[in-house]
Amino acid sequence: MESALATLKEAESILPKNQYEKLGFINQLISTIYFKNKDYYNALQYIELAISLSEKAKAATQLSDAYRQAGEIYEKMYVYEKALAFYDKHLVIRDSLRVLERLRQQEFLQQQMLLEKAEKESRISQINAELKDLALQQSELERQRAALEVVNLTLANKEKENEVELLKRGEQIKDAAIRAQILENEKRKQELLLAKKALEVEQRDNEFADLQQKAEIQRMKIAQITNEENIRQKEIESLTKEREISNLRIITQKRSNQLAYGIGLALLIISLLGIIGYWTTRRTNKKLAQQNIEIERQRAIVEFERQQSEQLLLNILPEPTAIELKTKGYATPKKYDLATVLFTDFNGFTTISEQLSPEELVEELNECFIAFDEIIERYGLEKIKTIGDAYMCVGGVPISNPTNPVDAIKAALDMHQFIAQVKQEKLKLGKPYWQMRVGIHTGELVAGVVGKKKFVYDIWGDTVNVASRMETNALEGTINISKTTYELVKNHFHCTHRGAIDVKNKGKVEMYIVERLSE
Repeated sequence: MESALATLKEAESILPKNQYEKLGFINQLISTIYFKNKDYYNALQYIELAISLSEKAKAATQLSDAYRQAGEIYEKMYVYEKALAFYDKHLVIRDSLRVLERLRQQEFLQQQMLLEKAEKESRISQINAELKDLALQQSELERQRAALEVVNLTLANKEKENEVELLKRGEQIKDAAIRAQILENEKRKQELLLAKKALEVEQRDNEFADLQQKAEIQRMKIAQITNEENIRQKEIESLTKEREISNLRIITQKRSNQLAYGIGLALLIISLLGIIGYWTTRRTNKKLAQQNIEIERQRAIVEFERQQSEQLLLNILPEPTAIELKTKGYATPKKYDLATVLFTDFNGFTTISEQLSPEELVEELNECFIAFDEIIERYGLEKIKTIGDAYMCVGGVPISNPTNPVDAIKAALDMHQFIAQVKQEKLKLGKPYWQMRVGIHTGELVAGVVGKKKFVYDIWGDTVNVASRMETNALEGTINISKTTYELVKNHFHCTHRGAIDVKNKGKVEMYIVERLSE
């Protein structure tokens, strides 16, 4: 991997700066190496550069691959909203390229058939000309033969019998040669007539195939228009394609029946054409059946990818908000009169992170935050976001409930228990460990999604600011709550009064430390 990385970077330094497509491809390969080595930050840096260069080069296929790779990187980094956005871009370009490629192939086949048709028509014209020449030659030979017969009659009256006999022999030889030439010309004429009939049969077959090809191209053009519309409405795509395939099948069957009827009224050669047309129709129907199978497969892929996209959306947004966004195209912010905001933060994070590699650091944080996700889900809290080593969630949102202050503190106690277990494991291994602070406050706030791109569910209000101050002023390894929250949970937990603490931009604020559940 190291040798490959060095070679690719050397290649990048040699290439001229205006070779956007090649430079984009090299940067994508470099990103792939970092990605395989789990160096997601460098992988992301190079894939973003590859996307920029591919966009400049207008290399659609390369850009589609780069979007997919960016989605995979963001997914590994747990940035699901960006992963979803890049996957969507990849699917849009990929589907468009597939339709265009199939359309180009169909147009190429039609052009090829037109060329073959022109060549056959030219050959038939040539055969007709040769037949005309043979007729002229035949007429000339008949004239020569009549002239020879006159000569023979004249020679019969001559006095010298030997000379007459010699002349007759010569004329007989010429007559035999002429008869042989006539037979040869007749044979050639028959061969040309047979060739002409064969070409006419093949031409009619090609005309029928041409009709089928035109119908296929028309279907492909309709499919391209449908694909562009279905970028916005993917669920309609399968129904539209099935209807187009059904219509095409009906049109093809009608044309096949009309052609078969016409062929039935013709002579032996046209009957042969009917048989060929029948087999051609069977081949066409077989191709249509194969295309139906391919469409069903594509439908299954699209449905699977749609389910993945919806799952990613639910990982980013609460389910009620995600449903509102899908149905309306926007989500209305909502006010909550009673909600509890919980903040966590790790002491000594910067110092300990300097002793870890980026991969180890992300793995440590991921282990903690996955545990926190499971805990808050157990108590009905909603995760808002992570900011570095900080974790933020809220109770009573998006579904209001009166128990959210108690639920939030129970979740905080379970978080502390998990961190304590991790600490014991680290001590046994002689490794550094983190201590956690927790801050909680209850009040009114507004929650929702703002903007048109990169939707993020968030909360706003003074309640959020006070909860953050509770965390900042918490003691190491404690759960620090405001007086407002204390009044709501004092019958459920043993708490210690800390007194009024001076808080930035808030003045003196009463705070309490949660000790344990009440007996």
